[in-house]
Amino acid sequence: MNFAREDSGNILYLVGPKNFGSILKKIVLKYSKFPTVLVAAAKPYTAYKHDFLRLKKLFYIDCITKGVSAPKVEEDVTFLENPQDLTSLAISLSQFMNSLPNLKKYIVFDSLNVFFIYNPQNVVLKFIQAIVGKASATNTNIIAIATKSREPYLPKLCVFFDRTIEL
Repeated sequence: MNFAREDSGNILYLVGPKNFGSILKKIVLKYSKFPTVLVAAAKPYTAYKHDFLRLKKLFYIDCITKGVSAPKVEEDVTFLENPQDLTSLAISLSQFMNSLPNLKKYIVFDSLNVFFIYNPQNVVLKFIQAIVGKASATNTNIIAIATKSREPYLPKLCVFFDRTIEL
């Protein structure tokens, strides 16, 4: 598996649906020695938490649970209403990026594809562009996963990342 080095900027991993889970796990484990936020948009954070119990520097932004049930308040999780709430997501990510100004940090998106289901294409592309721009100014790298597909937004999405890696 060809993973990028930590210092290689913002990376978009294009993966097949069959190996999505195992690749996400490897990516999170690779970058979690630094403060990291996992944006859980494809699955609730509880689907990932068991795999990452021992990671002390991993925090979650859950875009699923609150829309389906009343979440249990936990110290390392921020709950958003749904993946359509890009404003709250941008605010939460900005708070994380600004909270540790001199430290290397990572934001990992479990699936960018989900945001295109809930939002118009141009809105998601503007959101990603803004987050990547802010990340560059705050010593933060964006690591995102998208499922390989023929969606018309994928080539446009790749433009915002320093590297696109197909796995």
